[in-house]
Amino acid sequence: MQRRQYVRTILLVEDERDLLEAMASTLFRRGFEVFAAADAVEAEEFLSRGLPDLLIADVMLPGASGFSIAELVVERSEGQVPVLMMSGNTGRAHREYALAAGAKGFLAKPFSLAELVAAAEKFCPLSAPETAELASAPA
Repeated sequence: MQRRQYVRTILLVEDERDLLEAMASTLFRRGFEVFAAADAVEAEEFLSRGLPDLLIADVMLPGASGFSIAELVVERSEGQVPVLMMSGNTGRAHREYALAAGAKGFLAKPFSLAELVAAAEKFCPLSAPETAELASAPA
């Protein structure tokens, strides 16, 4: 019997295509399965099929704010899926609202891809509960 490896899934929501592609590619190379959405509608389509292990969402999105996606994920997961918000508006109000919406972290744009990976790995580590069970399973 072959061991299953735990796959960490991220729903990444960002309306700037070049940035979305760079972030998704970087996270994929670090071992994450990334579902990329350019707006709230695409994010909600993904969420209608299931929940990710981590949501990373821009605050300002066409059609709806990233806060609404964050609140939806927090509600559906009963707070079990961590949320990381990102914004070019680094004022205190955005950070406070992100925390009130259930976010566990906030990335101020511009940020480096290394900072993104570090935050993703902090909130969605490879050592998820399933990993411990898989590690102890017979080969």
